[in-house]
Amino acid sequence: MINDDEEFHKLLLRACLDSATDSIFVLCQEMKIRICNPVTAQWFGRTEKALTSGNEPIAFVDLLSVAESAEEFGRHFDAALTKGEPRRFECLIHPPNAPRRWLEFDLNPVDIQDSTLVIAVARDISDRREIEFELKTTKERLAEAQRIGRIGIWDWDILNDELYWSEEVYRIFGLHPNRFLPSYDGFLRAVHPDDQESLRKSIQLAIQKRKPMHLDHRILLPNDDVRIVHQQAEINYDRLGKPVRMAGTVQDITTRKRTEEKVRHQANYDALTDLPNRYLLEDRLERELARTRRRGHFGAVLFLDLDNFKTINDSLGHQTGDALLKQVAQRLLRDTRREDTVARLGGDEFVLLVSEVGKDREKAVAYGQYIADKIIRLLSVPYFIGGQELHVTPSIGITLFPVEDDSVEKILMRADTAMYSAKAEGRNAVRFYLPSMQAAAEKLLAMQKDLRYALADSQFELYFQPQVDVRGRIIGCETLLRWRHPQRGLITPGDFIQVAEETGLIVPIGQWVLRQSCQQLAFWQQHGTCPAPGQLAVNVSPRQFYQPDFVGQIEQLVGETGVDPSGLKFEITERMLVKNVDDTVGKLNILRKLGISVSIDDFGTGYSSLTYLKNLPLNQLKIDRAFIHGINPGSSDAAIVEAIISMANTLELEVVAEGVESETQFRFLKSKDCRYYQGNYFSPPLPLKEFNELLLAQKSLETLSCGP
Repeated sequence: MINDDEEFHKLLLRACLDSATDSIFVLCQEMKIRICNPVTAQWFGRTEKALTSGNEPIAFVDLLSVAESAEEFGRHFDAALTKGEPRRFECLIHPPNAPRRWLEFDLNPVDIQDSTLVIAVARDISDRREIEFELKTTKERLAEAQRIGRIGIWDWDILNDELYWSEEVYRIFGLHPNRFLPSYDGFLRAVHPDDQESLRKSIQLAIQKRKPMHLDHRILLPNDDVRIVHQQAEINYDRLGKPVRMAGTVQDITTRKRTEEKVRHQANYDALTDLPNRYLLEDRLERELARTRRRGHFGAVLFLDLDNFKTINDSLGHQTGDALLKQVAQRLLRDTRREDTVARLGGDEFVLLVSEVGKDREKAVAYGQYIADKIIRLLSVPYFIGGQELHVTPSIGITLFPVEDDSVEKILMRADTAMYSAKAEGRNAVRFYLPSMQAAAEKLLAMQKDLRYALADSQFELYFQPQVDVRGRIIGCETLLRWRHPQRGLITPGDFIQVAEETGLIVPIGQWVLRQSCQQLAFWQQHGTCPAPGQLAVNVSPRQFYQPDFVGQIEQLVGETGVDPSGLKFEITERMLVKNVDDTVGKLNILRKLGISVSIDDFGTGYSSLTYLKNLPLNQLKIDRAFIHGINPGSSDAAIVEAIISMANTLELEVVAEGVESETQFRFLKSKDCRYYQGNYFSPPLPLKEFNELLLAQKSLETLSCGP
């Protein structure tokens, strides 16, 4: 039995130290370890004896092996000694011979026999710090994910009206956590006034029906900017079914919504005029058709096409054409009811959808005519674009709906058909759809289809019309196209060229004409039967001329056929001179270097100026047949013809009068010093065999300058 109290207390102290699971040690003022327990030795990788004995006891801070921790420990140690206050802090240790640990230190200063010692207790908090680090990392990752996804988290204590917002919610609402205390009322005040009621109802409905809430709404930022957010939340209830908590997310979907709106707008509206496009028009027409059937009244569709818009677009450029289309759209919008729709289908085609034009057909027709007349007056007022005064008029087709077995496609087709009828009957006109118009439209579609087969089936033929001098001698000829249709017989260009232009078939047809003409001219040249010293004139369409490789095609064609290009003459229209002038001049110069002549066909009907005539590499003008037909003494046509001849002679350009049909016309032209002629007065267009016979007949009479 232990009787000595002092020895007993020493043993008891030793037992307490040895059994402790925390590190316990005593430091003197020099921060040397005077006593420690086994845990201390274990954690710091030394023996107790090594830590507490020896001539040079180890300073505790040297055991930490982490500079920041040594500095932290020293600071708290000094404070405990000087202030006599307990200190608690955490720091990291990583002794050379022991694992890395996080420790929580308690330093308690005590005075014993005139000495101040510091009793230190260190607890291993590595697990706790690891958990805290993981929680901190998870929170940071969550905050980052919320920031990237623009999704914030919120939690509403319904009973106490306490609302928690994550950092991202504050950012989305443009509020600072230190200056705004979240609450239900505060949240509602941040919602756009027009959306507050719908949000309240959505929350109440979710609570009543015990279903999750999903809602898009707008919020107002402190700077009055508007954002669009998506809210979704779920509600928790207590045992009595009372709602106690609502938790959810809020996502900033402003960019997505605006992108969706932009895409939706682009899909439904015309990019140039911002009018509804065909897709949106058809959707609205579908709805209006159903509404007219339900309510028993008529609606109307007006199909508008601008007369001669292509001439303006080609001669003045697409920029001017686009500006004109914008002004037309603005005028139509300005004078249209809000419930009606003005749409642009493309090009210069507009459609006006008018609802409720009347329950009685006669009144509906009268109202449709009234609207069309108003549009004609509205669009006929001059336009001022780029310092120029422009004039356009519309051709308008109207159809009423509904009729039996009606559909959106049929309604638009009827209005389109009526519009083409208005255009065919003189333009600047209004036509209501009649069943007979459909037959004409179907005939047009059939012609388009037949044209596609005509080339493959060799249905085209070349005719030739002589060009003569004042003595009637053939000095050249013009190649003219004919279509020998298997059912309809011989068709002249006036009946199908416009269709070929509109469908783009004019390009392969024109290429065929050029190849056949070059082959025939080469044959004449090589067999001495050329209508020399003249040339073979071939019409070149604008589409064909503006093919990027047009000149290359001609050079290849000349090489393949062996034709002497000096015997070729290309006839182009006036409007081709002012469209893309640099490209036109470049091509004409190359053609002239090849030896090919250039003639302006139908001169006097386009927009060419003296500057173009003076500077372009031209050889000839062909007076339009419309002026020749109008020749009468003292008439304006006669004066125009005389002026053209005089101007051409001054510019040293040849003049050919086209469409001469009578001796009176011939004598007048001859008296005005016109030297070359073409028309039925001399010879109609002839198939190749008959034209060759004409050449031979003239040679036998020795009236030709060269013969077969």
